[in-house]
Amino acid sequence: MATEVVNVISGGSNWNIHDYTKLAAVEGGYSNGDEPTDAIHCDGNDDNETTTYTLTTPNLEDITSVSVVYYALSEEGGSYTVDLITKVNVNSTGNVANSATEIVNNWADDADPWQEVTENFSTPPSPGDWDGVCSGITVSFTTEAAMSSREAAYIDYVEVTVTGTVPSGGGGGGGTELTTKINPEVSGYFIGGGVQGMALREYGVATTVDTGIRLAGTTDLAITSDWTPASGDVKVSKDGGALANITTLPSFSSGTNLEIDLSATEMQAARVTVHIVDQDVTKVVDDMVVVIETYGNASAEHPTLPTDVIEVSGSSAAADNLETYATSEFPADVSKISTSATAADNLETYATSEFPADTTKISGSATAADNLEAFYVGGFKSGTVASGSTTTEIRTNLTEASGFWDDQVIVFTSGTYINKAKRIVSYNNTNGACTVSALPGAPSVSDTFFILGVIE
Repeated sequence: MATEVVNVISGGSNWNIHDYTKLAAVEGGYSNGDEPTDAIHCDGNDDNETTTYTLTTPNLEDITSVSVVYYALSEEGGSYTVDLITKVNVNSTGNVANSATEIVNNWADDADPWQEVTENFSTPPSPGDWDGVCSGITVSFTTEAAMSSREAAYIDYVEVTVTGTVPSGGGGGGGTELTTKINPEVSGYFIGGGVQGMALREYGVATTVDTGIRLAGTTDLAITSDWTPASGDVKVSKDGGALANITTLPSFSSGTNLEIDLSATEMQAARVTVHIVDQDVTKVVDDMVVVIETYGNASAEHPTLPTDVIEVSGSSAAADNLETYATSEFPADVSKISTSATAADNLETYATSEFPADTTKISGSATAADNLEAFYVGGFKSGTVASGSTTTEIRTNLTEASGFWDDQVIVFTSGTYINKAKRIVSYNNTNGACTVSALPGAPSVSDTFFILGVIE
């Protein structure tokens, strides 16, 4: 998000700019000298009076929405109020206006006289009017059609949020939704760089933001002996919501460094703004806003963050290798395992060929190991069924002498009788014939089998 400071360059003849200090509590109306200062001010009887802010053009295209936040108040005078109409104009395509907002007469509220107003605009005058590269934006405020002599409107701290797409090559990668905040300089809120550049922090995680704040009316930064924040001086807004006192007041850690601590709850927003406004009658420090965007959560301003690592521990080759490993196979040439080259060689042998094993016992039994060896070495005899077989005589490709396979077990490994086992009643070398108890049908030529060892 980019933040820019601009000035009011045009306005109605009856709107004036004052130097804001602090409103005095005045019951039943105001008198000379009690007017708010450093705010734009429209006197009574100024019907349909308009003041316009021409904003610095944001580096955005295809504008999707414009949000205007401002603080306003009206004169305390009986039941008088003032209606204000907010309008925006994007790309000189014509004004889009919201319904009039009634500004209540909260003049006498010395603690918090200002009414916060948010107006949102997302529909251009005609479809496509806000498409393409943004060529300019204006925001204007117009008073009601019939103001009385006792009515007056004051506006202070206007913030405009414009959402669109960063053009390709414009620093945002193209196609990225960004928000640009543009703040007209009509109050002390933004005098002398009163908006800190955007900070990026993890969503929902307590954090600290370091900044500095200027002494009122100077270019010097405040230190701890100049000012101690009090309750009400620092407030937090989440995603443009209502301002609430910060949980932990900021403090100067050293010199001019002001530490702003935000809780995990305060960081549960896409955008967090910290508003620092000294409530003393004579301000010690200038007002300031700190803008924070979050990442790392579906509700964050940036759910994910792209990373392009060019070095690892100062090595570009390491970064290149990491990229190779992540996008293809992970090569490894292990020369030792636990300092043993033999172990590494054995692992290579096991992984690339057969796994050698010399098993002397199975479940503690040497006999079981010997039997297993006998089955593998002496016996798992494999073969195939030959033509001419019947349900009781299985002709095979076996060539051993007659009687060799008597009383052994033949197990089919394919065909109709796969996994079916039969005892060989007798074996004859002629046709490799194995006589068995009757099968449901004759096995097929080329069905495979094995004979489970020589059982003595």
